[in-house]
Amino acid sequence: MLQAGLFYKALSNPLVVNQEYVASGTYAGYLQTQPNNGGSAWVYGIELAYQQRLSFLPGMLGGLGFSGNYTYSDSQAKSVDPLRTDSPALLRQTPNTWNIGPSYDRGRVSVHLGLEYNGASIYSYQYEDLKPNPAGGTLPNPQVGGVAGPAGDNYLYPHMPGRIIRFGKSQSRRLRLEPATGVTRIHHERKGRPARMRQAAHRASCRRTSR
Repeated sequence: MLQAGLFYKALSNPLVVNQEYVASGTYAGYLQTQPNNGGSAWVYGIELAYQQRLSFLPGMLGGLGFSGNYTYSDSQAKSVDPLRTDSPALLRQTPNTWNIGPSYDRGRVSVHLGLEYNGASIYSYQYEDLKPNPAGGTLPNPQVGGVAGPAGDNYLYPHMPGRIIRFGKSQSRRLRLEPATGVTRIHHERKGRPARMRQAAHRASCRRTSR
């Protein structure tokens, strides 16, 4: 069975997450994470799915099966930061995702395997290309990322999360395959190139970072 679908969604005031260094006061030097509402956004994409039971194969091979799907999406968010002129992708909106699932079902034997992939996506917005004008308004900022900020947005790395292996019909058992670490890692990106990495262990709205 082969399936395909298209989707499009327009959003008003999407939730965005901005990060910036606190310049002065009690929390000077801390990295502040703050949720805000953006201006507008859209997302569209295509989904493809395929599922096949290979029962036409001879003998024991007739229990084999396969399923998989792929999704491509594109998105754009406007007015995510007053000191930013571009329109980046929506947070955690990965352009490419897929998963595959070979299986075997025959008699009392049932084995299902699964593997999935999520492409890179923006974790939080931090890039700025403007700076405040003391006389009012804004001015172009020649330093990429702002006067006190790092090079760009925080990105989640492409990753393949743990998946479930399920086997046995009479007594179902599950085995979960986990990644090597439970901490998602993110990196900064400048003009499409990774600049540095940071662990996404944000448990509070502010935390001390080295500058």
